[in-house]
Amino acid sequence: MKTLRTIITAAYVAAAAIIPGRAQADNLIVIETDNNALVYKVAPDNRLYQRYLGKRLMDRNEYALMPDGPEAIITHGMEDY
Repeated sequence: MKTLRTIITAAYVAAAAIIPGRAQADNLIVIETDNNALVYKVAPDNRLYQRYLGKRLMDRNEYALMPDGPEAIITHGMEDY
């Protein structure tokens, strides 16, 4: 559990550095351990989406082929709808 918390914290720090506009072409944030991977994507609307959480894949390019998952940071009440 502590490892997962560390991974998620690292992802938020990485996202904060990328969101202002210095994102790479694929806008992926890939955090891997020996066995697991956590992948986020920065969407064109500058929102952070979790793309993958699970067993580490051998080819990092496969993460780009996966669909977006849920929004990583929910901002209920922060927008006018």
